[in-house]
Amino acid sequence: MRMAGVPEASFDMWASQFIAKGYKVARVDQLETALGKEMRAKKSGGKEDKVIRRELKYILTKGTLVDSGLLTNDMATYTLSIKVSKIFWILYYTNISMKK
Repeated sequence: MRMAGVPEASFDMWASQFIAKGYKVARVDQLETALGKEMRAKKSGGKEDKVIRRELKYILTKGTLVDSGLLTNDMATYTLSIKVSKIFWILYYTNISMKK
């Protein structure tokens, strides 16, 4: 697993570049500041956790993009649904997102 940090203001640009190269991109948000961490450590009675709390918000891949800011003109997302009955099969093939 490779990790890279990018500024929040340019996240869409970097995420789209990594996704275009085939990488999965995870968005992790920081839930507290360094001051908040210190206050939490004081409340816990000296049992200090040295890590600032963070939370995984979402994971982006080529197949899960629906945000128009991350899609390029040549990218599209397709879905295929299959309905099977005793008599016949129904196939649904749909382009669900295209930046146009």
